[in-house]
Amino acid sequence: TSCSQELEEGKVQTENNKAELNNVVKLNFATDALTRGTMYDDIAQMPDDATFGVYGYAHKDGDATPNEPNFINNGSAKKDGKVHVSGKVATYKTDMPKVQLAAVYPRLDDRDGDKLVRDGKDKYTLTYSLKKDMAQQKDLMIGQAEEFEINDKNSTDENINSGTKINMHHALTAINFAIGDRVPTGYTIEGILLKGLCTNGTCKVDLSKDKNVERFKWDTKNAKKDSVYIKPNHATTTKINGTQFTGLKGSDKKYDNLTVFMIPQEIDKDAVAKVYLKIEGKVKINEDKRKTKMIRIPLLTTTKTKDDGGGNVTEYKGITEYRAGEVKLYRISDNTYKTINLKETDVKLYVNPLKIKDVENYYNHKLDSNYLKNKNAYIYFNKETSCEKVKDQPHTYKVYIESSRYAGDSSGKVAERAEVAPQTFKIKRIKYEISKDTYADLPEGSWKAKVVKQPKGYDRVGAFTLTFHPEKFPPELSKRNAKIYIVIVLDGFEKTELQIKGKGFPTA
Repeated sequence: TSCSQELEEGKVQTENNKAELNNVVKLNFATDALTRGTMYDDIAQMPDDATFGVYGYAHKDGDATPNEPNFINNGSAKKDGKVHVSGKVATYKTDMPKVQLAAVYPRLDDRDGDKLVRDGKDKYTLTYSLKKDMAQQKDLMIGQAEEFEINDKNSTDENINSGTKINMHHALTAINFAIGDRVPTGYTIEGILLKGLCTNGTCKVDLSKDKNVERFKWDTKNAKKDSVYIKPNHATTTKINGTQFTGLKGSDKKYDNLTVFMIPQEIDKDAVAKVYLKIEGKVKINEDKRKTKMIRIPLLTTTKTKDDGGGNVTEYKGITEYRAGEVKLYRISDNTYKTINLKETDVKLYVNPLKIKDVENYYNHKLDSNYLKNKNAYIYFNKETSCEKVKDQPHTYKVYIESSRYAGDSSGKVAERAEVAPQTFKIKRIKYEISKDTYADLPEGSWKAKVVKQPKGYDRVGAFTLTFHPEKFPPELSKRNAKIYIVIVLDGFEKTELQIKGKGFPTA
């Protein structure tokens, strides 16, 4: 069969192994709703050697569709659009003109025990095993076309143009990973091992259903639990909290091959991800000489509630069910393991004002243990060396800050020359002192802040503009040496308030 797959604006064609030019069928492919994190959401992303397995079921007019693939049996279809038919086209046109086509991506290899069996109208049984190395695992998709008839208009003695489309549906769920708030900075991620998962199973497929969770009913009761792994190309932990590092789309609009595809299943307490870290070569962590570490992430994380019938509701950790076509995102974060023992106190958060002369190339500066402290230094709004006055905007100033986080290990100490990760931020409020140790927020309408630059990549520099309306200030701010306190929170750490002091602001 010759297959051309159309997805979004991309187009793909499929072929047989020898690219033979006779006895071929043409058809189109398309996928269902796109799923974030899947390997392919556009046909143009697929490699040239992407291979589909095509199945064809032919019968006489008035007869039932057979379950045996007598027209094409797992025909190999690649991008040039040719798949060989089992027999002469003219024979099918005369004896069995009614044909239904189905397809699987990637093409199944019966040497692995993988197979697709038709059970009846819209129904199939799929037996499938995952690859151990997720870099080799494909985004499993299954679909079928509406039945068509071979006639003189759409065929010659050697070719058939079916005019049909096969809608492909995602049969697996996808897991991706992101940097969490407490993962130690200054490491590379060398590998992720997922253990205690069913990596093979049997799936009852019903393509008449509208949703993937209904289309694919996986049975893993008798499946052996095993492990799978990925190697994330030395992704660094010195990134903004929440930065995803698997399942990413590159400048060529193609996803990496680091997404973990999983057979949908309910998991138990034994299902874990083990993340292996290695100290980046340029960093010396004085308090811990071990060069490799491991974080253990329980995958059983869904919180469920239980009502005892008397109105008392308790929360407990329930079983996570992975459903076909869904994407899960796990953060390497608040988890404990004997060799790491991460605690909330091991995370240090920083916001410090920067002088104008220090802004350029600041991200190249390595922070030492003396600098890694919240200095609570001042911004002087009346000094050009401290901040920029915005032109044509009365009482408006641009302030530069360093916004970052450092995560240590069990000791909580700061390394002598630590890798400090950038972190995005928000301006929460501005407060002032009413009397000693008593504070109040500046009234609404007396100020306005706007973040104009967030830290990114390895650059820890952020910036915001601050506009004052001094006519709305409380009388305490007219006093000499009055101070304001700009309260900042880092994204992902909203419970921890940091502040920068300000002086020299305009008054009424």
